[in-house]
Amino acid sequence: MLPDTELNEPVYEHLLEGVQRPEDDDWDRDTDTSSQQTRYDDPENLSAPPPLTPQPQTTIAEEGQTQTASEIMSDWFLLEILGVILSAGLLIAMVVVLNTRNKHPQPHWRYMSLNSLVSWMSTLSKACILFSVNKALGQLKWVWFAQTSRPVFDIRTFDSASRGPFGGIALVWTLRARHFAVIGCLAVLLALGFDPFSQNLIHYSKRWSSMMHMRHWLPMSLTIILLPRWSWHSHVIMIVDPALMSNVYNSLLNTDQTKPWAIPRYICTSSNCTWKPVASLEAQASCANITDRLTRSCERVEKGMNCTVSLPKSNTTAWYLKDGTYSLKFVVDVVNVDKASMYTNESYVMPIQFIAQRENTTDHRVQSRQDMEWEATECTIQPVVRSFRASVINSVYREETLAVWANGTATGINDSTTAPKWTLQPPWGPDLGVTQPNQKFELDIRQTEQSIELFLKAIFSGSYLVGLIHSTFYPASRDYAGADILRALWGGGIVGCGDELAGRLNCSMQNVAEAISKTFRDSAYIKAKSNPDHAEMARGDSLVSVTYISVHWEWIALPALVWVLGTLVVIGTWWKTRRTKAPKWNNDPLPLLFLYHDRINQGPGGGSQVEDEASKLGKLRVKLYKSEQRVVLGR
Repeated sequence: MLPDTELNEPVYEHLLEGVQRPEDDDWDRDTDTSSQQTRYDDPENLSAPPPLTPQPQTTIAEEGQTQTASEIMSDWFLLEILGVILSAGLLIAMVVVLNTRNKHPQPHWRYMSLNSLVSWMSTLSKACILFSVNKALGQLKWVWFAQTSRPVFDIRTFDSASRGPFGGIALVWTLRARHFAVIGCLAVLLALGFDPFSQNLIHYSKRWSSMMHMRHWLPMSLTIILLPRWSWHSHVIMIVDPALMSNVYNSLLNTDQTKPWAIPRYICTSSNCTWKPVASLEAQASCANITDRLTRSCERVEKGMNCTVSLPKSNTTAWYLKDGTYSLKFVVDVVNVDKASMYTNESYVMPIQFIAQRENTTDHRVQSRQDMEWEATECTIQPVVRSFRASVINSVYREETLAVWANGTATGINDSTTAPKWTLQPPWGPDLGVTQPNQKFELDIRQTEQSIELFLKAIFSGSYLVGLIHSTFYPASRDYAGADILRALWGGGIVGCGDELAGRLNCSMQNVAEAISKTFRDSAYIKAKSNPDHAEMARGDSLVSVTYISVHWEWIALPALVWVLGTLVVIGTWWKTRRTKAPKWNNDPLPLLFLYHDRINQGPGGGSQVEDEASKLGKLRVKLYKSEQRVVLGR
């Protein structure tokens, strides 16, 4: 209870006065001598602390007493050491988990993610090491005062340092960073980044992973025989393979920039697939500028001066009137190999020659110039073996050319027992798609090559005449869509072609070659009735986008440093405590409550005595009383 008289200083009531004292000899001996000593629970005597009589330092072992389990744990810092060990174990477990998942797909656990597991482990590891560090900082307080006389406010500074980073900063400032306790403060401050650094260990990236159970096929061609059909109406014509005709028409008349007429019939059950290098028989377009081979001549006719521009060897000729009233914008023709200007090798499909004016196809006016500019181009198709790597990424088909082999030989030309073939045998291995030794790629000459030549001759032969009043396309053959192809050469939206008329045959033949290549590769799939198991098709890998884990180990540095600093401060605190024989009180506030109790002040050890006296408090309940300037902790 509070006294009735007003005091100028706070009044502290001794807590032991409220305890039922046991009837033992030790307590009676203390009671008998209490009358001879000053009562410091009397407010009037607070200013006079008891005179302390120095006592010789003794240990429990010297008194012949046996240490309890709690005393052993306290004296040997077992709880602090346990915290250090648990923290290290959790850090090691976290490293092991991350190492097993590094460069592997992200795990799909039912109740916890990898980030959550790492967060839990890092949080517990930090809590364990900070538990040990905080107890060590609290113990260093008593070591600090056991060494020599210190300012009383250092108690508050050390106590704050054991409770958080702000207190740690204050202690570092007070000690001017020149005391062992600074290591513990540094560990507390660095522990603020423990969790962020641990989380930053994990990074994610998208990769493609193979799914072997899915179907993924790519057509390839080894031997090509496209059987034509014959038709007898007003005259006999050869009807080429419908797939070839459709693909070539699409390459010239379809304006789709994705070039569907060049994409083979692949099978990819997912939206992403990849194949190993594949070698396949294909067609390749080659073009050359032969403008320097042109000859010019003019002669007077009834309507004016008629001029011709021609290639003498093949007699491919364009003409115009000098007054500009009539003019052929272009002429195109398929010639025999022996009439070609550049491509005279027997391996080529019959060359196509193209003589055109140098002008923009968007200009439909009749030229009024006296001397027109002309340009000549010669193109052909050649069978080749191409090695490529195909892939489907996000449902978009792509090919990467690895190598092209064009050297071939004709076989069976003079042998009536076998069909003549064009044979190519590239000296490649599996790295370029040739899986069999001495593998041959063959193209039937009599049926396949001849049908291609006749088809191209029908659609790439003719001219475009422009007059003052009208303009007309003149196809050389009425078979197939010759007039439509001539219109496309003049002003159609052929994929890959610009508006310059003279260069439009070159890009057109590139498209035609890709269309023929698609036909070659699809033919085996079509003949197998769309059954990939019975067709010449390469099997690949179906890919799915998978999230992979990448561990950046440099971020483990800070958690490891915090643990090292914490371990050092625990070991150092234990050594300093043993050296100075300071009581093992840590952050316990009870020793301050028994500050003037004679039994505590004069007895050996200290830590166990505080616990003994505190145990006598029993069920004592106290309250903080405040009245004006007085503060009393009493019953």
